[in-house]
Amino acid sequence: MIMKLVDKVMVELQKLGLLPQKEEFGIVFKYQMVNYIYLDNDDEEYIKIYIPSMMNVDDDDLGMVLTILNSLNNKMKVIKFVVEDGAVWSCYEMRVHEGVSLGDMIEHAVEGLFVSYQKFYELLKGLVENFNDDSALN
Repeated sequence: MIMKLVDKVMVELQKLGLLPQKEEFGIVFKYQMVNYIYLDNDDEEYIKIYIPSMMNVDDDDLGMVLTILNSLNNKMKVIKFVVEDGAVWSCYEMRVHEGVSLGDMIEHAVEGLFVSYQKFYELLKGLVENFNDDSALN
């Protein structure tokens, strides 16, 4: 019997010392106290790992958030940011190639997404601090 990609991902996450849990939609796990999901959409050629709902976005903040996301999307490789249903999501999507270690891909995805998470909040903090800096008005 051939193992499905979602099951292979589950094994690799366990090898990384993470505690993944299977759900109807795929897999959930935490890394550095951040929630991640792997969506099993029956596409055996691509892995898609997300940090969901990093921040809720309302209409007042949408422009600022999209500016940050555009900047990050232009700088980061294989990781993309989107606003989905009023929340910021970060996604790693990569085709699974023969000869490439799935474990290495998943480790790269998890760590890369965590770096993207940190960079998003660093940029957001900087924008908010600049906006709230009264000395900039004088």
